[in-house]
Amino acid sequence: MQTSQAEHWAVLLLDPDDGHAGHVRELLEAQGLEVVWVKRHLSGLSALDEQDFSLVLASVEGQDVDGLEFCSLLARRQERRSKGVPLVLLMGRERHREALAATDPAGKDYLVEPCLDAEIVWRVMHNLPGRGKASAEGGFADWILTSRELASVLDQEVSRSSRNSDGFGLVMIKLTGWPLLSMDYGPAGALVVEDIIVRRIQDLVRVYDRLFRIEQGRFAVLLPQASLDGIRGFMHRIYSALSHILHTEAFAQDELEALCIQGLRVQTDRCSRPHARSVRELHRFILNQARSEPNRPGLVQVTLNADGLTLDHEIGRDVES
Repeated sequence: MQTSQAEHWAVLLLDPDDGHAGHVRELLEAQGLEVVWVKRHLSGLSALDEQDFSLVLASVEGQDVDGLEFCSLLARRQERRSKGVPLVLLMGRERHREALAATDPAGKDYLVEPCLDAEIVWRVMHNLPGRGKASAEGGFADWILTSRELASVLDQEVSRSSRNSDGFGLVMIKLTGWPLLSMDYGPAGALVVEDIIVRRIQDLVRVYDRLFRIEQGRFAVLLPQASLDGIRGFMHRIYSALSHILHTEAFAQDELEALCIQGLRVQTDRCSRPHARSVRELHRFILNQARSEPNRPGLVQVTLNADGLTLDHEIGRDVES
C-alpha cells in the first residue's frame, strides 16, 4: 500500500544473506521506499552517520556482530550523542526472542522467520514514523469483517489463487467462556475484553490479511499466498500473544476457559477451477470448524476443485472433528 509520504522514507537493511536481502529490498522498493542494503552490521553504523533513516531492518544473524549487539551499540551511541536513533526492526528465529527480551536494545519490534512477504511489508510500514499511530486509530468495528462477508472474500481469493496456481491460508482463533465473562462483568466488560484481544490480533496481521468475526470469541484470519510454514508461524505467534493476554489480564484469565488456534491451507486445482458451489462448501466448512468446540490445534490441507473440497488427513488429523 503506497502513500505520497513513502518517497520520503528511507530504510537501512542489514542482512548478510544476498538472496534474502535482495528479496526483501525488492518488496520494500515496490512500496516506494528507498532501501539501502549493507551486508555487515558494523558498516551499518557508518551508514547511519552518512544518511538519515526512518527505520533499520536488521537480521539477528550477522557476519561481524549480530543484530542484538548492533542494537546495544546503537543504544550506547545514542547516549553519547544528542541525535536520536531510528527504530530497529529485527528479523530472526523464534529462539532469538528470549535473548531479545532479556536485553534492553534499541529494537522495539521483531519479525519471526519464516514469515510471509506481506508480513514484512506490514511490519515495516507499520513502524515507519507516524504510520503506527495512524493505523491504530478507530475501534476494531471499523475494520473487522463479518462471517457473511467471508463468503465474498473467499470467492475472490479462490479466483485469484486459481489463476496463479497457488494457495492461501486461513487461521481460526477460538476462545470459550464468554457467558461467564458476561455474567461477571456484564456485556460491556465482555466487549472490553474482546476489544483487547482483537487489537492484539490486529497488531499481528499484515496489510493484505483479512480478519473476520464469526461470533463472540471466534475469529478467522485469511492469509493470501501463504505457505504451510508461514501459516504455522502465524498460528504460533497468535497463540503466544493471546496466551500472554489471558495470563496477564486479571479480569480474563479465569473466565476465558480455553484457547485453540487451528489452520487451513487451501490449494486450488490447476486444471479444474472450483465452481461456486465448491466455494460455498469451503465457506460452510470454515464456519463449522470455527464454531465447533475447541479441540487439538493443528493444520489441515484443503484441495479445492470443481468436484468440491478434499482434506489431507495426514496434515489435518489433529483438527478433524
